[in-house]
Amino acid sequence: MAGVLVCPQDEVWIGQAVAESGVQLPFQANLRRRHAKLRRENGRYWLHDFAGREGQASVPESVAANGPEDSQGELITSGQELKLGEGLALRLRIPSPLTNTAVLDYLGPLKSVPRTDFAILMAQACLLGNTSQHHIVIPELSQATLYFSGECLAIRCNHRLNINGNAAESGAKLAHGDRIESAEFAMSLEVLGSR
Repeated sequence: MAGVLVCPQDEVWIGQAVAESGVQLPFQANLRRRHAKLRRENGRYWLHDFAGREGQASVPESVAANGPEDSQGELITSGQELKLGEGLALRLRIPSPLTNTAVLDYLGPLKSVPRTDFAILMAQACLLGNTSQHHIVIPELSQATLYFSGECLAIRCNHRLNINGNAAESGAKLAHGDRIESAEFAMSLEVLGSR
């Protein structure tokens, strides 16, 4: 069983796991509160690393909102490792050419908060299935797709689905607290900040 954090934003901040940091990927690590930003633009990912800014304890609000005006950041390609702070390493993977969604693998012993095993930087869709071209690998599942239908997350699947114990059609919209089950897999959806 895996815990997966899905980040639908085009810009995802990585930083220290403290309430006032306002980051989407918080870690219990020796990082600045807002240490780095990953930005998706036209199907490519860019890293803005703010740790090297001398004399700054945190990122100024103008930079946090817009990024450094004089830099597009560092282009990150699929399979590339990112080393941030002491002991935190991440690997960005884009498993499928069908979508710009990326997987961010956590390398090393440092923990994310809440505790997850990896993150999905979700663009158009997140593919679940039994090959390395799926974002979330589930050996028993041929394929299912998480995607956005308006503002809601929805699921498309060729297998019979139950949501919260009730039969559901492929394309069903999902909400916080939903339990999605089929004969091949089960998952629960928790929207952070919705407790």
